[in-house]
Amino acid sequence: MRYLGCKDLLVDDIVSLIQERCEMSESTVFFDAFCGTGAVAVAMSSYCRVVINDILKCCTTYTKGRLCNLHKQGTCPSQRPLLRYLRFLSAKDQACP
Repeated sequence: MRYLGCKDLLVDDIVSLIQERCEMSESTVFFDAFCGTGAVAVAMSSYCRVVINDILKCCTTYTKGRLCNLHKQGTCPSQRPLLRYLRFLSAKDQACP
């Protein structure tokens, strides 16, 4: 589907169309080639695994944040380095007088 702009208003229709035409399970992988702000990727993550892509790094970073926010803190792979760094800073601050 070619669509320039936010797909928030179209998400329900997009998900319904995909569900009608595809069998989905936890092992299914949905590839969002032009994720933008992640509206479709976030909706599809309720039904299957999601892989995101966009030519703009800010889009993939934003969408990754939205997807990770859906998971329990610390379970999203992209959160782990950040959490380790924050723990390091916290421990470092506690060690200082």
